[in-house]
Amino acid sequence: MAMFAKEFRKASLWIATFAEFLATFLFVFLGIGSATGWNKYQPPSVEHISLCFGLSIATLAITICHLSGGLINPAVTIAQLITRKISILRAILFLIAQVVGGKL
Repeated sequence: MAMFAKEFRKASLWIATFAEFLATFLFVFLGIGSATGWNKYQPPSVEHISLCFGLSIATLAITICHLSGGLINPAVTIAQLITRKISILRAILFLIAQVVGGKL
């Protein structure tokens, strides 16, 4: 319990949690924006949408990698927790941030 209290007070934990929230929010925002038909006579192509998703996730992961590891996806966070790459507290906060970021 003392280990959680010590990690809970670190600013790096909260910066990483906010980075995960922001990256997940931006990923969903950009992805949905690319799939939205802005012009009913010329809908977005499959290539357009897939390139937007792929380039978005790559750019966001590289951008926040030094802060939080660039996880962005809750499934990746759970895998990192199972393999003991991140602590339970960090995983719980990241999962909450990712779910909230994806739902906004």
